[in-house]
Amino acid sequence: MAEYFNQFADIFRTMPFWVYIILIIPALLITISILGRINNVHRVNRVIKSAEVFESAEAFEERRKNQPSISGVKDFPGCYILSNTKTGKEYVGQSVHVLLRVHSHLAGSGNHMVHFAILKGNSFAIRVMPFEGSGFKNLNKMEKALIKKCGTYKRGYNRTRGNN
Repeated sequence: MAEYFNQFADIFRTMPFWVYIILIIPALLITISILGRINNVHRVNRVIKSAEVFESAEAFEERRKNQPSISGVKDFPGCYILSNTKTGKEYVGQSVHVLLRVHSHLAGSGNHMVHFAILKGNSFAIRVMPFEGSGFKNLNKMEKALIKKCGTYKRGYNRTRGNN
């Protein structure tokens, strides 16, 4: 066994420097990519856990009217998830004014499939997540990560994988 190790070590000792570079750089890039994906998964899980949850549109509207401050500000940039309580299908969206945007969805403006489900009598639970403190570089990246995590492009109401 020691013989094989010594032969292997001899091969590495006799290699030119540029061969090390060719072997090491791709390995580092792959490692950085994997670590970035892992970090993104943790970031998304943390954002979803920190979301403010409203069990119904009525609860959201009551809170919005009576206590317009969520997360310490009147309105805020961030993402939201609308969850159909009957079918389980979800919609992920983003806005610089999350509360106003969710309100407009509930009033019939926005994703037509969500609006149609509301007209059919389906109720929606709502989760709102502020961008601030999320760890994402911008709202687009946050929304894309949530769409991927929730699977709303394939199994939900989202028609795209998120903004670019």
